[in-house]
Amino acid sequence: MTGRTIRLSAAVLVALSAGVSAQSATPDHLPPPIPTGSFERLHKMLVPTSDELADFWDLPWEINIHTARQKAAAQDKPILMYSGANGSVLGAT
Repeated sequence: MTGRTIRLSAAVLVALSAGVSAQSATPDHLPPPIPTGSFERLHKMLVPTSDELADFWDLPWEINIHTARQKAAAQDKPILMYSGANGSVLGAT
């Protein structure tokens, strides 16, 4: 077998196995629904409180990557950057 044949065989095998796993997600295999009382309790645990959000907004966010790099370099700090799959999450692509 040549390298190209092996790569093609591997690609076909991956595609077939992905199709089998996608078909196996039938309604019979779904987990049971979450009861209403438990859902409300879990939802309250996941939603941040106003105190937690206040800490988030107090952070010195920077929307310009060039300015952020200059500030980080001056303070010898790392940068946490968040970017969406289609460009800027702020809509300025």
